[in-house]
Amino acid sequence: MKILMLTDGMESGGAESHLETLTLGLMARGHAVGLLSCGGRVADRLEAAGARQWRYRRGGKRWMDLWRGRGILSEILRNGDFEVLHAHTRFTAVMMRGLAGKGTPRGSVISVHAAYPKTPLLPRL
Repeated sequence: MKILMLTDGMESGGAESHLETLTLGLMARGHAVGLLSCGGRVADRLEAAGARQWRYRRGGKRWMDLWRGRGILSEILRNGDFEVLHAHTRFTAVMMRGLAGKGTPRGSVISVHAAYPKTPLLPRL
């Protein structure tokens, strides 16, 4: 299976450690895993281990960053045939919205790595 992980910065932390362990475990089982991120030490280690990398620059939580990241993701999906997209942040979950899941042959997974207040809007994201 070809799986694309989506996240923001990959410096260090619990979510980053989870993503690294998951990616290495999937690769050990023979899956092809790619990573779309803003880069960082953990991303560099995954690249050295054989995970294909794409990087996007994120200067903040502006809509232009989302639009640019979505453009990069669209290009990746046009050129690669990933079967599953796995978002690890709210930003990347919104970025992949409409590009995976309903109406496409791709599955989507969103992992929540923090506690967020429950509001009527959050389930819609």
